[in-house]
Amino acid sequence: MTEDFLHYIWKYRLYRTPVLRTTGVESLEVLHPGQHNMHAGPDFMDARIRLDGRLWAGQVEVHLRASDWARHEHTGEGRYANGILHVVYDDDTPVHLRVPGDLPVLVIRSYMADGLEAGYRRWQERRGMLPCTPGLHEVPPRVWIQWKARLLLSRLERKSDEFLRLLDELSGDWEEAFYRFLARALGFRANAGPFDMLARSLPRHLVLRHRADLIQVEALFLGQAGWLSGPLNDAYPVTLSREFEFLRRKYGLVPLARSVWNTGRIRPANHPCLRIVQLARLSARTESLWNTVLSAENPAMLIEFLRMPVDSYWAGHLWPDDPAADREIRRTGSGAIGRDALSGLMINTVAVALAAWGIRRGDHEYLDKSVKIIEFCNAERNAITRNWQRLGVACAHAGDSQALIELTNQYCIRKACLHCMVGHYLIRGVP
Repeated sequence: MTEDFLHYIWKYRLYRTPVLRTTGVESLEVLHPGQHNMHAGPDFMDARIRLDGRLWAGQVEVHLRASDWARHEHTGEGRYANGILHVVYDDDTPVHLRVPGDLPVLVIRSYMADGLEAGYRRWQERRGMLPCTPGLHEVPPRVWIQWKARLLLSRLERKSDEFLRLLDELSGDWEEAFYRFLARALGFRANAGPFDMLARSLPRHLVLRHRADLIQVEALFLGQAGWLSGPLNDAYPVTLSREFEFLRRKYGLVPLARSVWNTGRIRPANHPCLRIVQLARLSARTESLWNTVLSAENPAMLIEFLRMPVDSYWAGHLWPDDPAADREIRRTGSGAIGRDALSGLMINTVAVALAAWGIRRGDHEYLDKSVKIIEFCNAERNAITRNWQRLGVACAHAGDSQALIELTNQYCIRKACLHCMVGHYLIRGVP
C-alpha cells in the first residue's frame, strides 16, 4: 500500500458506499475532496465535508498510518492548523490539532471499493515497464486523444522551461536566446555542448555586423570553432583563415580547441564542421532569426527557412581540406539540413521556443501554433514509439510520438499509473 494510492482513492471518491463514518462514529459526507496539493503542506486544500449534518471547509491530510502525523512533524505546524479530517489506512495512534478529539479520522481501508486494492497491488508488482498492457485494448480512442493532447502540452511546457531559463540569463533578449538555443540544437546530442560554447563566444550582435559578407560570417564561425587552425591547402579555407585572423585580432577572440568537437561514430551529414557552416548560413540569412520564426504563417515556411542548402565548397567537403573532396555528402549532393534533422529542429527548438513565448506572454495562440508545428512533422521512429505501435497505439504524427515519449518517461517508467488517464480508466477493473 502506498500513500499515493490513498490520495487517489480520496481524490476520486472510490468508496463502495456513500455512507461513511469517522472513528468517532460521526456520519461523513464528502461534498468535495479538495484541490490536490502536490507541494509542501496539506495533501488536499479547500475540501468540503459534512459531519453529522454540519458543513466544514478546510484541509484534509492523508497518511498510511495515523502516527505519520507526528513522524512528518505536522504537530504544531501552522500550515496544518485548518485541518478538518485525517484520512488514514491504519489508525494506530490518536492525533489532534489543539485538544484531543478536534481532528476527525476516517479509516479509508474500511470503505475502499471492492477489489481495488488487490488489483492495484497486482499492477505494481507486474514486471515490465507497462503494467497496463493486458488492458490497453479496452481504452477507447477518445481517452487516447484527450490524454495525448494533454501529454503534448505538458511536454512543451516542461521543455520550454529550459528556454525560459536561458532567456532570463540573457535579460529577456529573445533574439540572442533563440540563436543560442538553435546553435545547441544543431549540435544534436553529440556536440550540443561545443555548439553552446561556440554561440556564447560569438554573440548574435557580433555576427550581424558581418551579415552582408558570407565569407566573413563563415570565417567567424569556423575560425572560432577551431576548424581553421593549422596549415591549410584548399583555396577557400585559406581565404577563410585569413579573414578570421583579421577578425580575431579585431574582436580579441579566443577560438575553441578543435579537440572539443566529437567526430567519432558520426554520420557524415552530422559532422560538426558541416553543422557549423549551416548555422553560419542561417545566422546570415536574416537580420532577426526570432522575428522570422514569430512571423512565419505556417510550418512549411519555417521548414523552408531552415532547409537552406549549403553550396559551393561545402557541397562536397565535411571539413576544411577534407581529403575526400567532391564526394556526395548526401544523396541530394548538397550539405543542406536533412529531413530528419529538420523535424528535430522544428519539434525541439522552434516549437519549444514559441511555446515559451506563449507561456511568458500568456498568449495561447502561440501554444496552439507550437502544437500545429509538431503535428505537421512526421512521427519519430525510435524504440519507444515502436513499442507503443506494437501494442496497437496509433502514432500518426510527431504530436503523437512526442506524447508517447512523455507518457513513457514521465509516467510508465516511474509507474505513475494513478496520474495517467489510461491508468485512471483501467484502474477500477484491473485485469
